Amino acid sequence: DGPGLSRVLREAAEVSRYELDDASTAATIYRELCDRVPDDEVALHGLVRCLRAAGDDGEVAVLDQLAELRTEPVAKALAEKFA
Repeated sequence: DGPGLSRVLREAAEVSRYELDDASTAATIYRELCDRVPDDEVALHGLVRCLRAAGDDGEVAVLDQLAELRTEPVAKALAEKFA
């Protein structure tokens, strides 16, 4: 585990999704990354995008809510910083 593995998994997911047009495989890779690094916002949003593209709407709704909750404090902190 570590930043190197996270980068490789993220790149593999992107290749699967956009070059191979395989959203299901990309979702599996992003899920693995989310399991390894639970606070990886990029991976979580990538997982949501891939699940949506694969037509898995039930899980997308739950993950969308989770993504909003996770990013809300970040957005608030940025807004306060630049206010």
